[in-house]
Amino acid sequence: MLLDAADADTGEPLPDVVIRDELLTLFVAGHETTALTMTWFFTLIDEEPAVVAQMRAEAQRVLGDRLPGFDDLPALKYTRQVIDETLRLRGPVAIVARNVVKEDNLLGCRVHPGDMILPFFYGAHRHPDFWENPNRFDPDRFSEENSVGRDRWCYLPFSAGQRVCIGNSFSLFESQLILAVLVQRCEFSMVPGQSIEPEVIATVRPSAPVKVQLAWREPANV
Repeated sequence: MLLDAADADTGEPLPDVVIRDELLTLFVAGHETTALTMTWFFTLIDEEPAVVAQMRAEAQRVLGDRLPGFDDLPALKYTRQVIDETLRLRGPVAIVARNVVKEDNLLGCRVHPGDMILPFFYGAHRHPDFWENPNRFDPDRFSEENSVGRDRWCYLPFSAGQRVCIGNSFSLFESQLILAVLVQRCEFSMVPGQSIEPEVIATVRPSAPVKVQLAWREPANV
């Protein structure tokens, strides 16, 4: 697609350097959010056997022994709820910077062109005005019935508006497919004795390597 694409202004093919930069962005930004979602999933799910059991039952009901495909995503609803709850508590980006382009009033605070504001997603995802028992891992809060009336700006794992991450759907689809296969085919648990805390660098990463014990379920149709 990139090789066939044309510059919107000139109609010319994209220069090699632009294609290279696009590919670099895809590899760097296109894998890390999904990898972090999987990593934090293990840390959050470790003491939630009922959640794993419900995911496994859903995978069995929807997939049986076959691998999931894109058309299965709408039916893997609970798996998506688990992903949303993982992203709520351990979203890939805790905070972003935004330049003010025109004067405005934000909750009584005047901002002016040239100012910088820092939307704090990590805080919004834990604000008690929006979330009951906000520090508890509870995928049911993202069920259809429990999501009715929720403020659209209180859950922003990929930012929002004109600067929303263009890879958000791709990352969510990847995560849903990976987790469906994981619960379908593997048993897993955290290696005991680990102390893992979130560290905010460019993304919200674990403070130490996350060690997980994996074993094939029987029968292992791989």
